[in-house]
Amino acid sequence: MVKIFQWPCSSTDKQTMCKKIDEVFGLDLLKQEKVAIPKEIKDLVNQREQARKDKQWKLADEIREKIKNKGYQIDDTKDSAIVKKL
Repeated sequence: MVKIFQWPCSSTDKQTMCKKIDEVFGLDLLKQEKVAIPKEIKDLVNQREQARKDKQWKLADEIREKIKNKGYQIDDTKDSAIVKKL
């Protein structure tokens, strides 16, 4: 599979090739499992978003740490935050 990434073709072609290999061999390498985010975590994320809007950076960092201690990670994007299970 590593050799595929060394081929002189576009990234899209490489991605398509990897998807086909994954399909043929049933490896489920590209399968993304949806994780239900608990209400408690969603509430904390909303509180953190409000703190960020209000420029309360210390509070936002404290809430981020609470979320992390509960087993979730926040990745900030330009428009929102993405929550992932650790």
